[in-house]
Amino acid sequence: MKKIMFIALTLLITLTSYSQGSANPMQNLSGPAASNDFRNAFDAVNSRGQWMTSSWKTTVKGTPLALEDNCNLVIFTKDDKVYKIENGNYNAKLDKLVTEYTKDSIYVFGDKNIAHAKLDNVVLRKFNDTESNKSRFHFILSQGEKLTLTKAYFSTIKEGTINVMTKLKETSDKYILNDDYYISKDNSTVEEIRLKKKHLLNVMSDAKKDITDYVKRNDLSYKEEEDVVKIIKYYNTL
Repeated sequence: MKKIMFIALTLLITLTSYSQGSANPMQNLSGPAASNDFRNAFDAVNSRGQWMTSSWKTTVKGTPLALEDNCNLVIFTKDDKVYKIENGNYNAKLDKLVTEYTKDSIYVFGDKNIAHAKLDNVVLRKFNDTESNKSRFHFILSQGEKLTLTKAYFSTIKEGTINVMTKLKETSDKYILNDDYYISKDNSTVEEIRLKKKHLLNVMSDAKKDITDYVKRNDLSYKEEEDVVKIIKYYNTL
């Protein structure tokens, strides 16, 4: 009960602070018109989060959300607290956990105090990409002592076409949602990997024969996510 009251109080304080400190709603925070002032305000709210309107549903076609349907979100904080939230999702444009509080309002959670989270029992945690040296949330598909397989979602906006004569927009902007797969050997940093036989066997080269035999014996594919999860889990038992 205390935790539920804490969430309600936090949301109320955040909303009140935002309403008093900004003359404009945080619409388009995830769209092409997002301003630095709004982003700075978002970052300043005690690292806990900020309200935004869901106007992107009408201004930009598609969605930056990774999951088609909202689901239960559980947040585990670095100070050992656990919060359960309904209608949770992950915004791949903002790299933020969100909840659709009402039809027209979305709460974006700050992540400085988030250790990890669960969306419908799938664990999300921040990993650092060794190539870009940037950190973002990854969906953990299979975790083990030797290898961990993760999936990261990215959302960009494809601008609509503009009539060269009238200078008017003929088609709407559209969200494009992509995903990439990653491998972690230390459960902290990740490197991108393609779901191809050559790439997967390279990272499991110390057990190449065992893996190829296992794949053949169980009629698995190196290209299918579900099968690759099984392969990684098997590799971690060797």
